[in-house]
Amino acid sequence: RADLQLLAREFPARHPALFLNITRAQWDSAVVRLDRRLPTLSEDQTLVAFFQLVALPGDAHTTVQPNPARPLHYFPIELYSFEDGLFIRRADSAHAALVGARVVRFGNASADEAMSRVATIVPHENDWWVRAWGPFWLTAVEMVHGLGLTEDPNRLRLVVDRGGRRDTLFVSPAGRMA
Repeated sequence: RADLQLLAREFPARHPALFLNITRAQWDSAVVRLDRRLPTLSEDQTLVAFFQLVALPGDAHTTVQPNPARPLHYFPIELYSFEDGLFIRRADSAHAALVGARVVRFGNASADEAMSRVATIVPHENDWWVRAWGPFWLTAVEMVHGLGLTEDPNRLRLVVDRGGRRDTLFVSPAGRMA
């Protein structure tokens, strides 16, 4: 709660145009709602909630960084949002066969729904920011879990399409993000 109160006080004081796309009342209401929800949220949900609060003003150049004392973990895939869907662009050697596959389901959501959920944590002024940064955050274990895309942060279910053939697989975290 102390972090939330600090953010609630300092963000409006330091941001040059925080209320360009939202009102002060919308900001204050979002802070109050989060303050009420904090006792019921897991660590990952709290992290997501802070990202969502910072994304609320719709300023692509204003972000929050995770606490370096609690580094995030990653799934060993790199995603990219092309015009025709979410694809696996790179992967570690254990998942190399997935490179080029289109993601049909990401955890418990469709790929489109996963991108919609991740959009809530990406400060953005247009969809291109979400397409650029959303896939990155979908590889962050804590974000995926906090967004409710998977119930088990140690096991991400993916359904992929490779040349018309659908496969279901599970991916586990590979380490800490740099």
